[in-house]
Amino acid sequence: MENITVSNYQEYKQELDKQLKETAEGFVRIGYLLKLARDTDILSGSGYANVNEFAKAEYNLDKSMVSRFIHINDKFAEGGCSQQLKEQYRGFGYTKLAIMLQLPEEINEELTPGYSKSEITAIKEEVDKERAVSDIELLIEGEKEEQKLLDNNLAKALHQLLEDDTDLYGAIFTAFKEGIATLENIQLCLAPSGEKMYSIRIQGVGRMMLSLKDSEKEVALISVRTSEKEFYSWETVVKCLESSVNTECETMKESWESKYGKEFPKKQEVAPVQPKTEEKKTAQKKESKVSKAKEKPKPAAVHKTEEQKYNEKQAKIDRETKKKLEEMEDEKKMAVLPSEMPKTVHRIKVGKTFFADAESGIKPFTLRKDDRNYKVGDVLEKMEFDDGKFTGRILKQEVIYKLEDYTGLVDGYCILGTKNLEVSEEQDGSNDNRDVVSDTTNDL
Repeated sequence: MENITVSNYQEYKQELDKQLKETAEGFVRIGYLLKLARDTDILSGSGYANVNEFAKAEYNLDKSMVSRFIHINDKFAEGGCSQQLKEQYRGFGYTKLAIMLQLPEEINEELTPGYSKSEITAIKEEVDKERAVSDIELLIEGEKEEQKLLDNNLAKALHQLLEDDTDLYGAIFTAFKEGIATLENIQLCLAPSGEKMYSIRIQGVGRMMLSLKDSEKEVALISVRTSEKEFYSWETVVKCLESSVNTECETMKESWESKYGKEFPKKQEVAPVQPKTEEKKTAQKKESKVSKAKEKPKPAAVHKTEEQKYNEKQAKIDRETKKKLEEMEDEKKMAVLPSEMPKTVHRIKVGKTFFADAESGIKPFTLRKDDRNYKVGDVLEKMEFDDGKFTGRILKQEVIYKLEDYTGLVDGYCILGTKNLEVSEEQDGSNDNRDVVSDTTNDL
């Protein structure tokens, strides 16, 4: 093995980033190859009944690992099924992608390679906390009256954020009080490192994730419960913040109390700060790009009616049943060899010349408009036409490869690689009652 030579931290970091990127792309390729074993006849003659049996015997990968690789390919590969990692996820590394696999796509879209593993884990923890809150519990919480008066979800989120984070409130108050609340200064207050994700828990509404990037013209606000994403301009952010502080007050504390109608929270006592050595002074703690929501004290136990108890129990049963059915469907799909699965058949008109070329094997491909969702394993029944009349001859071919979204191909078209199966004859194909996809457009 060739030794890697690095002379400084920058070179070392670049080399490590490169290796992590290649590792992540490798896992996407593994998922793709496992899909081939699941969805095609590639295991025929191997002695293995399905991809799980093959992966366990040959590579000691259990069913859960096979599923993990396949799901990574589903979520992070170009087109949901390819060997290439989506451009937006290049540079993350496998460990981060494995965590992001459990996050909504709307949140993943906001993440960049600059987020660390621990920061992405913190986001997942916030998502998991909200998922544990039932709709009935949220309904019982009820929305605050002052929140209902606010114009939009961004105003609600920022209002709650400044209530929870008094240090941030102080910085925003000072900026407006001293007349230095420029867009650049507000961005610096909210996202010192250039990007940040705030988790904000709004009573009666649920948890919202506020994604800020000073390189973008808009900020994104995502509802963890519904996955709905809204975009707002930075100018709107500044206006919402301005309305959340009272600059007529002399101090930040007075401003906060006038806005939230309660006593300013007392700071918890902390241990005395130890004297810093010169070495420690230069190594300042890096601020996290993720801010967790402030947890509210749990309310006293609420007496639930029998109807509420029944509804909660029924909702739990429904969720568990749906999950079980999905698992059974996945197991059923894994257990069946591709050769045993019903194949989609497409009937296609083909001119005599093209028919002869395909039959002889010198034209092992077909250019098609991809309006039938062609996929590997489908069967093409090419009907030979001469001078506009059906000759009765039919060439059956199996689709063994599909090329799409490639430079030179017109959008919406694909090239299908084919393997000849058999040639048959019939007098008239119009009486064919088989359950096939009707496609009588000419072959190209």
